[in-house]
Amino acid sequence: MADSTPRYETKTVHTVRGLESRTLSKMEQDGWELVERRESSVLRTRLVFRRERKVVPRWVWVAGGAAAAAAVVAIIIGSITEGTSSPAPSSTTTSAAAPTRSEPPARTSPSPSAPSSSAAVVAAPVTDAEVLAAFNDFFRERANSGVVLGRAVTNVAYSDRVVTVTFSPAAAGVSQEVFDYGNPFPNLAKFAATPIAFDDDLGNRIRPAVDTITTIRDDGAPLGTYTHSEILALNELAQ
Repeated sequence: MADSTPRYETKTVHTVRGLESRTLSKMEQDGWELVERRESSVLRTRLVFRRERKVVPRWVWVAGGAAAAAAVVAIIIGSITEGTSSPAPSSTTTSAAAPTRSEPPARTSPSPSAPSSSAAVVAAPVTDAEVLAAFNDFFRERANSGVVLGRAVTNVAYSDRVVTVTFSPAAAGVSQEVFDYGNPFPNLAKFAATPIAFDDDLGNRIRPAVDTITTIRDDGAPLGTYTHSEILALNELAQ
C-alpha cells in the first residue's frame, strides 16, 4: 500500500528587515508556504519555507525501465546484423580501379566574422530615479511597520553620487529627546545604508552609483555619514 503521507522540501531565505513582503510574495507564487519567521539580526530576517515534494508515480519508472531495455535490445540486434548484411568481396577480382589524383582544395577567402550572439549584455546605467526609489521604498516600508526611524524620514535627495537623508522627530510624532533615546544608531547613515548594504540584486545594482550617504536633521544638524568603503565593510562586500 502506497504511503499517502505528504513529503516536503524546505528552503531558508534571509532578507532585509522591512522587505519581507517582497520575498513572501515571490515564494508564495512559486508554491512555497512560510513555516518560520525569525529576526536573525538588527537588519535581517530569516524566513523558512516548505512545499510538498512531487512524487513520481511508480508506473513512470516501470515504463522508463521497459523503454531502456527495449533500446538495449535494439542496439544488440543492430550490432549483430550489421556485419552480415553486405556480401563478402569476390576472390576472383584481379584488378582494382586505378587511383585518381586528388586535386588540392580551392582556397577560399575568409568571410567577415559575424557578431557573436553570446556577447555580454551591458547593463543600462543606474538612473537617479532608481537610486531614490531604492531608498524611499525601504523607508516607506519601515514607516508602515511602525519603525520610528522610518517615519522620521522627511526627504531623500541624490546628487553627484551622494545620497542625503533628512530626519525629523516631529514627523514621527515624538520629541527630540524621545527620538535620541530610541535611536540605536550613533551614526544614522548605517540605518540609511540598509537597502544597498547586502549582496542582492538591488544592492549590487544601486551601490556602485553611491559614493556617500549623509544623514541630517531637519534643522541641518549632522547625524552621520558613511562612505562607499564603509558601506562595503558592513557585510564584507566586494564592490
